[in-house]
Amino acid sequence: MSVRLLNAKTAKFVQEVQGWTDDANKARDFGGATNALFYCYQHHLADVRIIGQFANPRENFDISVRESTFE
Repeated sequence: MSVRLLNAKTAKFVQEVQGWTDDANKARDFGGATNALFYCYQHHLADVRIIGQFANPRENFDISVRESTFE
């Protein structure tokens, strides 16, 4: 399982050092959607997608995070 944050506008992933990368393999793995959502809240990120990928593709998810989520 992996959970990553993808910028919806630039199609880049959050990296370990608060940078962004085109390479999903170099992206930070948050380990869960809740951790990713808290990261968005703490860093005031909006227009991102929380992408969850599992061994079984039927379990994959894609959650849009918009600015209004934190109002």
